[in-house]
Amino acid sequence: STIFFKFMADKCSSRAFVWRFWAELQDSMGDRKTALECRMKQNRAGQSQLWEEREPDRFTTKLEDLRECLEVIANTLAEPAFKEVAAEQLQPFAYSVRDVAKRLFEKVDLPGGAPAEWKKDLALIQAVCTQVETQLAGGCAP
Repeated sequence: STIFFKFMADKCSSRAFVWRFWAELQDSMGDRKTALECRMKQNRAGQSQLWEEREPDRFTTKLEDLRECLEVIANTLAEPAFKEVAAEQLQPFAYSVRDVAKRLFEKVDLPGGAPAEWKKDLALIQAVCTQVETQLAGGCAP
């Protein structure tokens, strides 16, 4: 599986679905730290793909995938077992979530309105932002 992973990482590292697949596989095998690393890569790739998408239905799907990824990362970093990782990763992750919320708010706030799904995802992403910022204020304590 390591050879396959290296091949996929080399050829498809900009594809969020590859990192999601790999994260879920690692998580199912009990390697939660590697799963979290893959989720972080999924987050970066997903954001890149999201903001380039022009077709509304595909944007909606990519937004939902990214929101789910952000929720999983936030919940993982809140676990006591990830306290040391959170000390390193929480600040940059908080910045990333804030950026997603800001950019999505700007997109939702455009004249002509936005689909209800986007507004729902915006509210959920803002909740993730609040969760992460609360954790940061508490010194990475869950």
